[in-house]
Order: sequence, then C-alpha cells, then structure tokens
Amino acid sequence: MRGLQYTASLLIPSLFPFMVLSSFMIRSGASELLGRLFAPITVHLFRLPEQSAAAILLSVTGGYPVGAKCVKLLYSAGQITQHQAERMMLFCVCSGPAYMITALGAMSLGNITSGVILYTSQLFSSLLIGIITARLCHHAEASSQRPKDGQRNSQHNSLLDAFILSCSDSAVSVLQLTALVAVFSLFLEALEQTRINRLITSAAGFAGIDAVFSGALVYSLMEVTTACQKICSGGALWMLSFAAGFGGLCVHTQIFSVLGELKINKAKFLLFRLLNAVISSGFTYAVCMVYRPIAGVFVMSDGRNAELTSTTAAGGIALVVMSALFVLSMHSRSENERGILRNRKKRELFR
Repeated sequence: MRGLQYTASLLIPSLFPFMVLSSFMIRSGASELLGRLFAPITVHLFRLPEQSAAAILLSVTGGYPVGAKCVKLLYSAGQITQHQAERMMLFCVCSGPAYMITALGAMSLGNITSGVILYTSQLFSSLLIGIITARLCHHAEASSQRPKDGQRNSQHNSLLDAFILSCSDSAVSVLQLTALVAVFSLFLEALEQTRINRLITSAAGFAGIDAVFSGALVYSLMEVTTACQKICSGGALWMLSFAAGFGGLCVHTQIFSVLGELKINKAKFLLFRLLNAVISSGFTYAVCMVYRPIAGVFVMSDGRNAELTSTTAAGGIALVVMSALFVLSMHSRSENERGILRNRKKRELFR
C-alpha cells in the first residue's frame, strides 16, 4: 500500500532521528543550557521561557511533528504553562529545510533556489506569527511554572536513562504517525476511485480557482506530500507554499496524537494553519514577482515521493548542527558541575 511504503521509506528515517534528538535534549536538561544562548530572542521576541529555545529551533529544522513533540515534553516537565504551550503550537509547526529545499526544490522542481524560496517563506510566516501572537498577549509570559523537584531530578538524572526514554517514546510516536498516514492514504485512494475528487475539482474550477490548484485542493487539505506532487506537475510556486504552509489534516492529526493529554483549541489551531498558508504563499508570490525561477523547474524528477530524510544534504546538516549545539551545551553543563564539585571540596577542607 502506498501509505505504508511512504512511512517505511521516508517518514520513519526522516522524523525518528529528530524526534529522538528533541526528546533527549529536553530530558537531559540540555535545552535549558541551550536556551541561555538564545534567551534574548525567546524571552523578548516571543515572550516565552528560555527553555523553549530548543523547541523553536527544532520545530523549524526537524519537520511538522517535531515541534509538537518538544512542546509536549516541555509542558510535561513543567517548564512551560498550558497557555504558553497552546501559543507555541500556533507557530512551532513548520516543514523542515530538507523537504522544502532538497526534496521539493532540488529533486522535484530541479531548482534548489525555488526550494530556498519555499523554505524561507515557511520560516518567515512561522516566526511572524510567533512574534504577533506574543504581542497580542495581555500579560507577561517570559516566566513559567517551575518543575517539581522530582521532575527536575528525573530530567537530569542520567544521560543513559534520558537516551533510552527518548528512543522508546519516539518509537511509539512514529508508530502512531504510521497508522495515521496509512488511514489517510486509504481515504485519498477511495476518493480517487469514486471520482469524488473530480467533482470537487470541477466545482472549484467553476468558482474561478486555478485549474492546477483546484486539482490539488483536496490533497492540500488532506495530505501535503500528495498535494505537492500534483502541484509540481505544472503549478505555480506559491501553490506549493500554500500546501506546505497548511500541512493537511494528516499532519494535523499526527500533531494531535503527539500532544497526547496536552489539549489545545483545535479550531484556533486550524485557523492559524490557514493563516500560515496565506502568509507563506503571499511571501512566495511577492518574491517571485522580483525573482522568477527558470521555466523548466516544474517537472517531477521521477515517480517517487520526495520527503525529508536524515540522509539528504539539508537533513543531515540540520541534524549535525542541532547535535553540535547539544554537545556544546552538555560540555558547558559538565564544566559547571565540575566547578560545583570543586567548590564543595574547598568548603569541606576549610570546615
């Protein structure tokens, strides 16, 4: 089945490493040290606690569900409040650079510059929404509830325990995502077989919507990779930006499953996903008015789905950068711990 082939060859190798990394950084306490490096940005620009910096960085590099995974872990650890978690979910949902630049740009469109435009549009829209929602808050949110002592000790207890827990809960999350993708693939196949999609496309065409966009409209609302495939056959770049900006209900249900007991306003979430799609597509359209990619870019390189994988250049670079930041933060942590131990020994000697 197409859905299971997609998850086995693309979804699992693309998301699992980032989900493990994001979980490990938060469980090990590295996100707190990383947050200190970006404290001015997270506190003053987004009005969020320092610890949320890692979640924001991973959300714009790892792909759609990774940001939700980070937000869920931060909330479970007591490092952000319910209101902060809900606000972060309005903008910590972004397609990663590997999918936008490598998969869509280089592989599907044959023009890496187009991929850069697409990813820049997604990044611009997400960060703009984050800044705007921060300014709309009527009360200060830079501080959060502190984790309980038991939570803090278990969070920083052992790197090995943090790694094992990160692998186990990420594996469960990936299995849930696999089931959701399979269900949506079956639903889309049913639409194609019953020709309901053609009726919707015809109705959209009568409404004056572009033929290529109307043909991919149902897929844009349901499943993003299939929509991008349809648009790549002859659509404009802003259409791709719209489809990727919205993400599709398949991605949204993946996010809801990752959040688990963390409840958010789903209507508000979907409204902001639509707003993200409009802003990112508008940004792409404006850029293309100044710079128009070469005419031959809208050609699929082959029949395979292109998706973010950890083996692509952009995916590998993103993973290496985040891993390097984690190693640096852990080195800083170990230096602080050694300093604390030296001070304790000095105090014991002078007693």
